[in-house]
This record gives sequence, C-alpha cells and structure tokens, in this order.
Amino acid sequence: MEIKAYLDDEDEKGIFRFILFDVSQEKGVALNKGSGEEFDYEFEKNQAGFREAVQTEDGWLIETENRQRGPADYQVAGFRCLG
Repeated sequence: MEIKAYLDDEDEKGIFRFILFDVSQEKGVALNKGSGEEFDYEFEKNQAGFREAVQTEDGWLIETENRQRGPADYQVAGFRCLG
C-alpha cells in the first residue's frame, strides 16, 4: 500500500507524520504467520527521507526527516504472509 501526502500551498513546508493505529495482532494472520504476536501491519524500513518508525501502544508512527512541501510517499507492509 502506498500513501502520498503534500501541501497545496507552495510557500508552506512541514514535517509529514504517518500513523498506523488500532492495528490488529491476530496470531496466524498477515505478518504473524505461525505463532507471532507482532502487529499485522508496519511501515517499510529504511525508506529514504524518513526517520525510523516508532512503535506505539497500538501501531506505528513515522515522520519525514526534513520539512518539505511534498509529495511524501510512504509504503506500508502487511501482506508478507505465505501459504
């Protein structure tokens, strides 16, 4: 899944924050194939222009490294289950 964000005002710049909240942790589903209990979705790691994702109580939060107008594109993972 790809998410895009940008500011309409060309004179404005800001930090873009993406939040995954209320993420399920169902055993045997999505990223929890087998007996895992991690969140079923997460932000892709090491994407250029973004800080490291921070795990929250119910999901993840990630921000752009620098103030920008956009577009800020980010990938969300969660479909890496097999079988």
